[in-house]
Amino acid sequence: MTRLLPALTLLALTACMSSDDPTIEPTPYPFAGTWDCEVATFTFSGDSYNNGSEWLPIANIVERDVGAFVLSFKDGYTIALDMDGADRMQWLSGETGDTFQCTRT
Repeated sequence: MTRLLPALTLLALTACMSSDDPTIEPTPYPFAGTWDCEVATFTFSGDSYNNGSEWLPIANIVERDVGAFVLSFKDGYTIALDMDGADRMQWLSGETGDTFQCTRT
């Protein structure tokens, strides 16, 4: 029984760990995946974005509203992604104002 107590204590502490603990995998963003965005196929992960021709590392992700994200890149470029359910989103360029309707592939 004395060996079981430390194991149970460790199990209880693990269950109470906060979600910002660096050892816990973060939940994937709802925009993660591959999207047909009218002009090209865009791919997103939690840390990079492929615009159809090149991979760009994402410097920062901010959730502005539920399901609305702004992705910033190191050159100052930004895009906004507005989720419309699990399989549709709107893509908006912070630089040009271009807007594309995207569907998950």
